[in-house]
Amino acid sequence: MERKPFDLSNRTLQFADAILDWVQKCPRTLITIELLRQLIRSATSVGANTEEAGEAQSDKDEAAKLGIALKEVCESRYWLRLLKKRVEQQNTIDGLIQEATELANILKSRIRNLQSGE
Repeated sequence: MERKPFDLSNRTLQFADAILDWVQKCPRTLITIELLRQLIRSATSVGANTEEAGEAQSDKDEAAKLGIALKEVCESRYWLRLLKKRVEQQNTIDGLIQEATELANILKSRIRNLQSGE
């Protein structure tokens, strides 16, 4: 079986899209409204910063932009974990938390590779 090339840009876009779909289905309460706003900002920022990294001027610049994406995906995971107790869609949220964790690991690895010159 032929392996397809990994597309981080596409994967972060899919993550943001899945978050937006999930948010549309969430109940609105005084608490969840603010948490959902925070989640939308951080989850969509992951892909935006990954896109910027693709146009970086140097490895150092790319690592810095991916570092911002890493912070945003970790923040997204935090908001998801807070929301988990407050929404009914727990089975879906677990998948989103897992995807955030996987993206964080991918970003950490890519940053390490850039910083070591690989």
